[in-house]
Amino acid sequence: MEADLQERIKELNCFYGISTIIEKDLPMEDTLQKVVNLFPDAWQYPDITCARILFDDNIYQTDNFQETSWKQSSSIIVNKAQVGAVEVFYFEERPEMDEGPFLKEERSLIDAVAERMGRVSERKQAGETLHDREYLFKSFTEASFESIFFSENGICIEQNPVAEITFGYTSEEAIGRLAIDWIAPESKELVTKKMMEGVIEPYEAIALKKDGSTFPCQLHAKEMQYKGKRIRVTSLRDITDFKILESNLRIKEERFRLIAQSSNDIFYELDAKTGELRWFGNIDIALGYQNGEIEHTLDAWIKVIHPEDRSSHNDTVELHINSNEATNYVYRVICKDGSLRYWNDSSLPLLDSDNTPMKWLGGISDITERKQAEEKIQHLNLVLRTIRNVNQLIVTEKNRDVLIQKICDILTENRGYANAWIVLLDEHGEYLNFAGARLDKSLIPIMTMLEEGTLTICGNRVLKTKEMVIIEDTAKECVDCPLSSNYAGQGGYSACIRHGDNIYGLLTVCFLGDQFGTYHCLFYLLAMGDVTNKSRELDTRIRRKAYCADLNINYLTILASMPGFKPITSRTYYLLYTLCSIFRCLQDFYVRYGHIKQLLPTISYHFTVGIIDFQESGL
Repeated sequence: MEADLQERIKELNCFYGISTIIEKDLPMEDTLQKVVNLFPDAWQYPDITCARILFDDNIYQTDNFQETSWKQSSSIIVNKAQVGAVEVFYFEERPEMDEGPFLKEERSLIDAVAERMGRVSERKQAGETLHDREYLFKSFTEASFESIFFSENGICIEQNPVAEITFGYTSEEAIGRLAIDWIAPESKELVTKKMMEGVIEPYEAIALKKDGSTFPCQLHAKEMQYKGKRIRVTSLRDITDFKILESNLRIKEERFRLIAQSSNDIFYELDAKTGELRWFGNIDIALGYQNGEIEHTLDAWIKVIHPEDRSSHNDTVELHINSNEATNYVYRVICKDGSLRYWNDSSLPLLDSDNTPMKWLGGISDITERKQAEEKIQHLNLVLRTIRNVNQLIVTEKNRDVLIQKICDILTENRGYANAWIVLLDEHGEYLNFAGARLDKSLIPIMTMLEEGTLTICGNRVLKTKEMVIIEDTAKECVDCPLSSNYAGQGGYSACIRHGDNIYGLLTVCFLGDQFGTYHCLFYLLAMGDVTNKSRELDTRIRRKAYCADLNINYLTILASMPGFKPITSRTYYLLYTLCSIFRCLQDFYVRYGHIKQLLPTISYHFTVGIIDFQESGL
């Protein structure tokens, strides 16, 4: 009984000794070494006992330490992680007790010591962290370029050196003053309200110095723990220079805006990261809207761009985010009245220190008139090319049916007409032939009409007036025409193929709604004149060939009926062939040029008599 009591006293002495060491707040290394030296006297056999503490890869042990197989150990846990262990060894073997040669009370003691060392370590780490944070915080406030105030319940408890220099109050003067004593009268109500509400977002106010002077400032405050107290830390930054720059920038922007409004061009500024868009110049008026109707956003800008051009514009917006190359592109915009304008958009990036676009500055010029002029030039070139092709065809093509078909093909290919068709009429105005291009399903019903002797509405108008007819919308003006349903919203021209009072047929074309214009009329009139002349020429040749054919039949008939006619023999073949060749040349000359028509019957007669005389001569 007395032995057990002695053991308990040794354990209590060990605990007391550990508490005394911990209260001295020594470094952790010294604490662990002093604690481990207390262990041998607290165990049952002090003379054969040694101990060591393993902690964070360091070893603290008694002078007589030697590792044996008779060991008792307990882990040291810090913040739920094992960082070391407390170990006790016997040099010699002893009788078996509760845990090998060790008592159960010794188990409780070693576990208690290990747990206590863990808590001591956690507390020291927390204290060191807090001390480090306070030191860093104090260093930061002293090194800051801004005035920093610490206040508790609206009373200043500390300020940094910058605040002392900026406002003129020493630390002794500042401590104990109301926080709003640094604020000008016109801003005190605002600042008081922000403090009461615990606002942490930055805001602007007017600051007041000790000498009574004021300056604009930005306040940024936050609640936090400092030296064991819940305080409000306020950062105050002098923004006088910023305000001056802002004012100058505002003046320059206003000047730039006035210049943009007085210019025909429009300028913009696009934030590459946020997509925020600012316009300089009246974009609303440029597109026919009232002021303020168009929102100054990227989405609103995209909406006024022609749908066919939006994809390229979206690609350019993406380019603005990822590229620093200048851009230049042309797109169409839709005005309020539905009309189209052409815009030439050029922009340059404003780069940051990483050579990445922050903003894009661009200018837009309205180039609609220039584009229209370019289109007119292109139209005129097409007109001239078409006239040239038609003229070349007229010179080379001798077949009338092939000629009119190829003319229709040229009209639809080179000028891009929706369709073209030609109707040839005989001298009585009856249907003779038809050619067309790009008529699709309308070809059969329109040919059926013509074969039945019925002309289209435009054809009847042309024959009645003998002038070119302009149709602006086939669906409205040509209700009964087979073409009207297929070409709604399109117009056309129709005119006579005529020479003098003789009408050889009709030429009709349909065009898209935006093709009507002076150049098309010019082309149409020129082409009509060429086609008319060629048609008249081909018709005249056909008539002349028919006359010569009749003449040949006549003179052969006369030859066969004349007295003394003999069948042609081989003796006379060569002469007959020669005379026929000469006569054929005379006929071809007449067919081509229309001369010597009155001589042909006489030549034919003498040619026939010559053959008979030649036969009778016996040569």
